Amino acid sequence: MVMMSPGKIFQPNINWNAARNNKAPARKPVHGDWSSKTAKMIANYESFRSVAYKPVPEEPGWTLGYGMKTIDGKPVQQGQKIDKISAKKKFEKEVAAYDAAVKKHVKVPVKEHQLAALTSFAYNTGIPQFADSTLLKKLNAGDTKGAANEFDKWTNQGLGGLVKRRAKEKKLFYGGWSAIGM
Repeated sequence: MVMMSPGKIFQPNINWNAARNNKAPARKPVHGDWSSKTAKMIANYESFRSVAYKPVPEEPGWTLGYGMKTIDGKPVQQGQKIDKISAKKKFEKEVAAYDAAVKKHVKVPVKEHQLAALTSFAYNTGIPQFADSTLLKKLNAGDTKGAANEFDKWTNQGLGGLVKRRAKEKKLFYGGWSAIGM
């Protein structure tokens, strides 16, 4: 279970001041036109594509929208199309599902920005790869610095876009949202 601090279960977008005062928790404002900073950050790396494409030609499967390999639980097919509004809605649900999956694997307390960095990493690599990663093993062993240094190892042999993405995820993991200008 992911914790924000000892004794408080992590719940994204909850106003803890309102919760402490026995008021209904208020939602934080939407970040730009995205429902979460995490979704906004990931979308900046995935970018929108309205027609299915193969990001890595030799790998199986197609990608659509904001880096989605499935739409409504079905694999993306060659030639499949999606409009930007539908893609955004489906993407935000998918990011929330990845966030939940990451939380199931993290066994130590993490902060919201660390969870966001891990979710971005898992969205890009896949949950099975995240679950088997040395990054997660080090994090769950209490080695936060060692875990952060593992981001650098997941760049597919130095691909420029992945090097930049991992650097930003690592910076977010260490320094919070302000460290990456969000």
